[in-house]
Amino acid sequence: MMALVVAGLACLAWAGEAPQWRAFNGVDYLAPAEMMGELGLGWARESFPIDWNAVEPKQDEWHWEAFDAKVAEARAQGVEVLPMLGYTAAWAATPDGGFGPAANVADWEDYVEHVVARYSRPPFSLRFYQVWNEPTWEPMTFWKRTGPEWIDHVYLPAAKIIRRHGCQVVFGGWPVADAGHLFDALEYHEAWRWTDIVDVHYFGIGIWQEIYDRYLKDGKCRGAWQTELGFHEFPEYIPNLYPRALHWALTHGWPEDPDKYKLFWFASWGAGPDGPKCLTMPGEGGNVLTAHGLRLRTLNEVLGNGELSVFTDYTTEPPLRPTLDEEQPTSLGFRVGDRAVIVLIVDAETIQEHPSVRLSVRGTGRARLIGSTGESRELECTTEEGMLTCEAPMRELPCEVARGWGRNWRVAVGYVVIGE
Repeated sequence: MMALVVAGLACLAWAGEAPQWRAFNGVDYLAPAEMMGELGLGWARESFPIDWNAVEPKQDEWHWEAFDAKVAEARAQGVEVLPMLGYTAAWAATPDGGFGPAANVADWEDYVEHVVARYSRPPFSLRFYQVWNEPTWEPMTFWKRTGPEWIDHVYLPAAKIIRRHGCQVVFGGWPVADAGHLFDALEYHEAWRWTDIVDVHYFGIGIWQEIYDRYLKDGKCRGAWQTELGFHEFPEYIPNLYPRALHWALTHGWPEDPDKYKLFWFASWGAGPDGPKCLTMPGEGGNVLTAHGLRLRTLNEVLGNGELSVFTDYTTEPPLRPTLDEEQPTSLGFRVGDRAVIVLIVDAETIQEHPSVRLSVRGTGRARLIGSTGESRELECTTEEGMLTCEAPMRELPCEVARGWGRNWRVAVGYVVIGE
């Protein structure tokens, strides 16, 4: 196991330095402080403590203590907080209850104004605000009216207040269950004009390319996040998806703006049957890392100790090219501080034909192969004319499910670290 070195805080004020892993890596709900650091988590998304019912249980009666404490706890860990605005307080609701609009839009606007005015100023200085959670075009779980009603009565009123305070608007975590209406919602009354971050939940990561082509490439919106993904037991999901997303981000504007792209795992902790779907769960003597947590810890150890950039001075045999497609073998090169990291993601079929991947890398130094859960071995290398050549024995690594829900795609994931 590599020695853990937690990256310095890189997700608060942006001063022009190169981005680091913690600016990309978030979670729903704070985990214990030692685990947030161990997993390289720089962001936490919180919902309940800022629920309208909680902060204003009666009209003009405000209770800030719980969320104040949560922000203070996060900041003590060097973690930035993404608050969510919603749901409708009981005293202000229509017969649809908390998952419908306020009977009087002015009451909703007053709640948003109080929240953003308070938390956009020191000592909190929160910069991003998510409006609602998983609205939909047709009535579903968290929204009981239509999409146009959500835009008109919830989203646009809140977005205008957030912008007035100089802060950033995060679109309401559009769920994959209503994927077909994501762009309908953004186009309705040109809601994208009041959107800084297009936020989705549980989509394949390829949705970022679609969002980029429609809204980011020409500067209509600032970025694309997924503030909920995961919540399943497929072991290799994190090492299969996260490096692809990070590599793509590095080639699509993230170095210039480390708030442009982020992933948030749902959730930081869980118990019972939900425990293995999270990053931590109860164990002997306290919370322990799940299979997902172990894999995220390894990613932090590999990618979390320096400034990040793309590394391209290498070739593989068989040829493995960078791709965002989660069901294609790939190699992804990163420069992390003074070392190179090449992520190899190889499916079972490819391993049958090529038990090892041959790497030819521009550079010198020792090379190690690290498995997705942290097991490490030295690789035998030769160096000639500035090129280092080695074989990564992918067959010796566990080959686990990377995608599920009817698609049993199995991969082995290895990180070749060069230069330490």
